[in-house]
Amino acid sequence: MVFVEYALADLQGKRPRDHPDGHLGRVRTRLDNAYSDDPALSCAAALLAIIDEDLNHLHRQEPELYTKRLSAAADTISTERARMIVESITVDESPTWLKLERLANPGRPGGTGELALLNDDEQRDRERRMRTLFSPPPREPAPPYRLSHSTPVLGLCVALATLAITLLVLGQVAHAWSPFSPLPYVMVLAIGGTICCAGWIVATAIRNAAIERRYDTEVREQEQRYRGYLDQLPTADQIDRWLRGDLAVIQQRALDRLGILRGELVTGTGRYISPFVIMGPEEQRSSRTKMAQHPNGRFFASRYGVFVLFMTERKLGAYRTTLDAITGRREAAEQTSEYRYGDIVSVSVRTVPLPTSREKTASKAKQAEPEQNKEEDYTFVDADSTPTTPLAERFTLIVPSDRFDVTTTIRDENSAKDYRIQLSQTDRALAAIRRNILAAGPAGRRAV
Repeated sequence: MVFVEYALADLQGKRPRDHPDGHLGRVRTRLDNAYSDDPALSCAAALLAIIDEDLNHLHRQEPELYTKRLSAAADTISTERARMIVESITVDESPTWLKLERLANPGRPGGTGELALLNDDEQRDRERRMRTLFSPPPREPAPPYRLSHSTPVLGLCVALATLAITLLVLGQVAHAWSPFSPLPYVMVLAIGGTICCAGWIVATAIRNAAIERRYDTEVREQEQRYRGYLDQLPTADQIDRWLRGDLAVIQQRALDRLGILRGELVTGTGRYISPFVIMGPEEQRSSRTKMAQHPNGRFFASRYGVFVLFMTERKLGAYRTTLDAITGRREAAEQTSEYRYGDIVSVSVRTVPLPTSREKTASKAKQAEPEQNKEEDYTFVDADSTPTTPLAERFTLIVPSDRFDVTTTIRDENSAKDYRIQLSQTDRALAAIRRNILAAGPAGRRAV
């Protein structure tokens, strides 16, 4: 324990990365020796893990297995010793430091680094409910085709009229009953036609009644399936909560990948500059992105393009990735860049038309140029909610030799339907970037 106190005194309240390599090496050697002599010394393991994690963040490296073991060994640290470490140094980017900070101050709300992850059961429940959302809802059965009574009724009328006329003629003409007369045979045919048409009418009524009973059964079964479908759906509040947790994880990943310290996001007045998150339905790739309408009227996408902007006083850090909304995991592809405000060529929000499925088929048949097929339509789970004239609103950030595009909204030109995700901060980010560009002025290109 004494070695840990000496190490904290040597760090002088500064981050490990702020010390010369030789000085930090001596501190680490002292802690290594203390932990080797007494593996139960969890506070030494915790401080070693914090040092390694801070250096990993500085050099943008993944933690080694030894660092993970040190962090796991710190789980047994007491509250008093955890408080001693977090009050001596502050390393917000260290998962071990954040763990100790939550142990020392259980009632204090956490920042970006404190993530509320789902347990295994909650994760399985999320995936099951989200897959239900992006599955077609049970369809109402098609109205049955009922047999018409008009034909047999018309036939019955004709047969009865023929029979009546025949009987009238037979009663007035004496030789009409002769075997050589056609009237007796016409009467027999009229009687047979009357019986057949009457039977046809009865059979049609029986058949229509059976069809109605079968349709009523299908309607009841569909209503039961739809109630079960609604029970399996997530609520809109659940989806928002899951997405907020996903975005917190992505923001932490962005900080690590960009190597930005939380201290750089604090202004001279002590105000924390929150990152801006711009997200929307990811552009179609091999029919992977689906759009589904929740029963409350809101639309959600199965994949989101996420663009995180960190704005320090002198530079802009940008991180781009794709979020799988069903599992809550980000996809492997990611992009990071840092720019001075004076280097930004253009930042804009523009609206462009998206081709419908019919237009895409026609363009392929005509072998149109590749540039005309860059825009991809989205797959709507419910065909009734598919926009007839779709438009895409896109946020675009252009810098020398680089470009960021994020689709923020899909809407129908002929409808009030809007497929924007409510967690996106497009307008605020656009205003903040423009404000910083104006503040940088001509000197922005010389800053940093």
